[in-house]
Amino acid sequence: MACLNKTKTTTQHKHGVNQMTYYESAEGITITKDRAYKEFKDHGATCDWIEFVAWRGDKDSYLAEDVLGWLGY
Repeated sequence: MACLNKTKTTTQHKHGVNQMTYYESAEGITITKDRAYKEFKDHGATCDWIEFVAWRGDKDSYLAEDVLGWLGY
């Protein structure tokens, strides 16, 4: 499994404005199966796709947090 369990943190922009992390921006978001696969592909992790689907089930959509968590965010 590729999940690295990175800690969720908020980063400070150079102008003092807090910004969400990539993982935080996914909270509560559902994405299509095609979009989830695209994230795996964009991260060079297509070999992990079958294992991810076995873990979460073969669905039409997935929680973006699950996808990003698997990818190490």
